[in-house]
Amino acid sequence: MKTANSRADICEVFSSIQGEGLYVGTMQLFIRLGIGEAVENSFWVRTFPGTRNFREKNPITARKLFADLNKHFPLNQFFCISLIGGEPLRQIDFLEAFLPRLRREGIMLFAETSAPSARDFARLVPLVDLLCLELTIPRKEHTNGKELKRLTAVLELTSPDTTYLRLTVDAHENPQILLSQLNKLPVSKYTLVLQPRMVGLSHISDWDTGTILEWINLFAPLFAQIRWIPRVHKLLRIP
Repeated sequence: MKTANSRADICEVFSSIQGEGLYVGTMQLFIRLGIGEAVENSFWVRTFPGTRNFREKNPITARKLFADLNKHFPLNQFFCISLIGGEPLRQIDFLEAFLPRLRREGIMLFAETSAPSARDFARLVPLVDLLCLELTIPRKEHTNGKELKRLTAVLELTSPDTTYLRLTVDAHENPQILLSQLNKLPVSKYTLVLQPRMVGLSHISDWDTGTILEWINLFAPLFAQIRWIPRVHKLLRIP
């Protein structure tokens, strides 16, 4: 049950230029959520890029985090406040207590989520202005369809005016499998961001101009718009 004192585990709070997605290049205030064993008993609040000004204790209340943000950041100068990191829906009770406080200040809110629960996603949608929905598409031809049914239910809760889709891809995987799965989803009115995977054996150098154009041309017919956007902040070493 959510209350005014709902608490959340946070990994860090920091300001930086958005380095991926449709809003790349805008200055945002990021709240990186955490959950599980990886969360420490305190987190850094960095008031300027690259600095570590002070630590706050975990878990933190909605009231306390809101007060910290107002005290230490020029909130009206950011494009938006972005919820990233550990899946936001795992702390939806906290968000229902915290985000309306920011909304009342006229601050635009953005969240990245893979929406593992359609029910909890329905609770998040009215709390934010902009959404990035990570498409967790099955990477095999024959599936039981459960994941696609979940994504369909989630998409029905969104609007292409406020939500864009992101699909992380590997230059070495078969795009036809992804296309066959996407054809089963109601995505034709949405913008898709194709994001190249940059971990493990996959590297940005795998994507030459020809490969990028090939993938864009393959996926473009299924969507209203398409963008190929790598994690620019990693390339530029921006926090």
